[in-house]
Order: sequence, then C-alpha cells, then structure tokens
Amino acid sequence: MKIKQFIETITQNPWLNMLIFVAMLISAGHEVWQSIHQFELGAHHGVFLYALLQCLKTLPDLFEPLESLKGTE
Repeated sequence: MKIKQFIETITQNPWLNMLIFVAMLISAGHEVWQSIHQFELGAHHGVFLYALLQCLKTLPDLFEPLESLKGTE
C-alpha cells in the first residue's frame, strides 16, 4: 500500500474520525465545564464547537451502511 493511499484510508474512515472528535469533545468539554464560572472565552470553546460540528457531519456516514441493510436508499 502506498503512503498516499494509506493516509487517505485513515483520514476518510468515519469511525476513526468519530473517535477523534469524541475525544476532542470530552477534552474540551471538561475545560469548558471547569471554566464555566469565569465567563471567559478560550480556545477550548472553539475546539468544543468544532468537534461537535464534525461529529454531526460524520453521523450520516456512520448510518449509511445501516440504511443499505434495510434496503431503503
């Protein structure tokens, strides 16, 4: 397997992407929770929103195989 194909395979894997984004959500969510009483914006707020958006974008890719099993395309 060539390096380019390997990188494409890894970066286009929806399960791996979801795992990474959930880890980002948990990490940033912890920081947001700890700083909730300070009312200051930080980088962790942006990371949390970015990870949340990416999780939502990845969900359809995860449900696609389930739809093909049902035969409703």
